Amino acid sequence: MNHNSQAYAISLVALVLVGALVGGCKSPQMQTDATKACIDARTALLHAADSEDITTRANAMEAMAQVYGQQAGQVFMQALVDPSPAVRFAAAMAIGDVRYRPAAPQLVKMVEDKQLEPDKRVLVAAVYALYMLGDERHVSTLGELLFDRESEVRADVAMVMGKMGERSAIDPLKMLLPDEQDPAVQLQVVEALARLGDERSMTLLEAYTKTQFVDEQLVAIPAMVNANSPRAGIVLRTLMRNERQPPRVRVTAAGGLAKLGQVTSDGYEMCLIAAREPRDALREAFGAGREITPVEVFSLQRLAAISLGSMEEPLAVDVLHPLLGSADGGVRIAAAMGILRILSMYCSPGDELAPAQPSESPAQPEGDSRRPRLHTVGGKD
Repeated sequence: MNHNSQAYAISLVALVLVGALVGGCKSPQMQTDATKACIDARTALLHAADSEDITTRANAMEAMAQVYGQQAGQVFMQALVDPSPAVRFAAAMAIGDVRYRPAAPQLVKMVEDKQLEPDKRVLVAAVYALYMLGDERHVSTLGELLFDRESEVRADVAMVMGKMGERSAIDPLKMLLPDEQDPAVQLQVVEALARLGDERSMTLLEAYTKTQFVDEQLVAIPAMVNANSPRAGIVLRTLMRNERQPPRVRVTAAGGLAKLGQVTSDGYEMCLIAAREPRDALREAFGAGREITPVEVFSLQRLAAISLGSMEEPLAVDVLHPLLGSADGGVRIAAAMGILRILSMYCSPGDELAPAQPSESPAQPEGDSRRPRLHTVGGKD
């Protein structure tokens, strides 16, 4: 262990000992007021949905779909006419995911009128949303766009085909794969096939989790969970505990395990440190001579916050709540989403999705639109 590693380990032990001395034998208690945390988190999401930053607005759609479901339907409806195709794409995907039926007439207009919606990626999302609402009239459009000249369109079609769960999509996806040259599209097709039950693709996904490219690993890890891969638990546990893996990969694996119902104490502690002290966690992993960029810091913090939300441990709120004031929109959204998941018993699903005034409103600086995204935000700007 090098000097930096020793110092880092000693500091962690000291924190644990101090906590034990102060708290005695009592179980630790969450210090943040639960009601205030809920209000602040809801406010942060609403600000994000109305942000001037495109990526922040798009990310907010995905987050609201996960924590509010149909309760956020009106927000999604408003976003369908957003100036940015990326936001319209995210809104249409959210509507499909939560099955918000009042949006159907607007979605039909978007699909049938190219002047109203000229962006093909948004068209893909709108077809997906209509399908999830029971309208299958436009599904054939996906078959045509699967072989579109734009790689981003092909990737989005593959994604929605996997989410739709129609095994009839297996053959066209397999037709595309051999000739596909774009690595991102290849991975998306493999993920879609795995979700549709193709065993060979599940094996390929496992291989992607071990690649040298971190971006591919970060896609493949949740993909294994979404595909219900029988080896997901073993693979993710190995990744999480492998100190040679980058911190972003390890915290994502910990979050994937949590979604499988396998929350571990070491994974939880690792995510806490990554969320609270991301720069230190990165320096510990890469060494003092390696430059740590702000993008890396925000990305790790965002992924750690998402994973903590999946672990549903109330004490994590004390770490997530301060992140609502982050300079990065993705971090703010991930923290808000995590808090609302963890404190679901305090954050009533019936709360109106209208701006509320927190007791101490967190700062809302705008993040760079090039920041890493929560998951997959489509649409072309």
